[in-house]
Amino acid sequence: MAEAVLPEVAGRNWVVTQTGVWFLTPNTRPESLLQFYDFATRSTRTVYRTARQVYAGLAVSPDDRRVLFTELDGESGADIMLGENFR
Repeated sequence: MAEAVLPEVAGRNWVVTQTGVWFLTPNTRPESLLQFYDFATRSTRTVYRTARQVYAGLAVSPDDRRVLFTELDGESGADIMLGENFR
């Protein structure tokens, strides 16, 4: 039997780690949320609110302390953003 764990994920913008799932919410607002679903507690918390809408791409370092994601940059494309020390 399967159960929904993450009801709102932006495309392929999710990464599974040893402790949980990092993911970005869809672009339904001018910004997106970087969230973390913890396997141990079965709960989700918002880690970061982006300044702009996100684009394809999310990577997490092995120690879960750094996250790379993309933000749309108006008409010129997208920027790669680095977030650190979320825990």
